[in-house]
Amino acid sequence: MLTTKRSQRTSTRDDNPFRSRFRDARGNFPLRKYLRCREELAQHVVYGLVQLGLTVSMVLFARTLRQFFHRPDVSSPWLERAALFAVLLGAFFLLRRVRSHVLAIFELRNEIQHYKWQLEHQDDDG
Repeated sequence: MLTTKRSQRTSTRDDNPFRSRFRDARGNFPLRKYLRCREELAQHVVYGLVQLGLTVSMVLFARTLRQFFHRPDVSSPWLERAALFAVLLGAFFLLRRVRSHVLAIFELRNEIQHYKWQLEHQDDDG
């Protein structure tokens, strides 16, 4: 059975002429997985760098806060401690996220190497 009147390609099954091999997930597609991993790697690198920049800016802001509270007209040690604690706690949470991005980058690099190896060693049949 022809897929369309103009098409010369015939469908493989008569009961479902528009069956997709991608939707069924019957094949192993190392090229698609490799490309998806590369995109995800770039995404993790960018997110990690942005969050690292935010962490550095928060640490610099904590330093500025500390200098602010050491002025003679501002004398509140508890307010200084609370502000520094809040800023450093936020920086700590950002560093944890940066760490998770770095771990994801290492995992993605291993996956990319695996899929690259599959691409190089797959047979011609697919």
